[in-house]
Amino acid sequence: GVHRTVFVVFFLRGVTIGVVGASSLYVARACGVPQNFLIATRGVGLTLGPALLGNSIGRAVWSGNSQLFGAAALAAMSFCEVAIPKIVSGALIFPTFLVFGVAIAMLDTFGDVVLTTVHRERCTTPLNIANAFYGLGGMVAPYLVVLAPEHTWHVLALAHGTLAVLLASKRVLRGKPADWKAKVRGEA
Repeated sequence: GVHRTVFVVFFLRGVTIGVVGASSLYVARACGVPQNFLIATRGVGLTLGPALLGNSIGRAVWSGNSQLFGAAALAAMSFCEVAIPKIVSGALIFPTFLVFGVAIAMLDTFGDVVLTTVHRERCTTPLNIANAFYGLGGMVAPYLVVLAPEHTWHVLALAHGTLAVLLASKRVLRGKPADWKAKVRGEA
């Protein structure tokens, strides 16, 4: 469970970062703002996210609520991805990119924390696999933008939203995983 989810999240993160890079000029022009300001705003979110919410990540993992935390971050990303191509105002695009950056950072940090918590000293291989999935996502992104430029952000929103619903549904329907304490202690 945890590996598949983290690997999918890392793949989607690679796609997301690639899509931002390939399409941010169009977004900036539509909103009438400099592209570098958009990327910098996302960067502020990437920096502030772990700094402000790092303890929440730890609490989510150590309390067995990692699925709900991940679902919330994925839902935030999905919301931003629906909004970004529709926004034509500089005043609205900046807070959206800030929240987008925070959500990306939360998922990135969260994935690292989950893998290192579950695997402890044996975390090298899972982290390398996760980073390989990130790289694959980054390679796919430009093709996605070229093949479906009008729908790229919607595809991302659908992917992140679907994963959020699946994670939250699994948690709500099945409750906490039976072995979550053993996993957190590195015994599973």
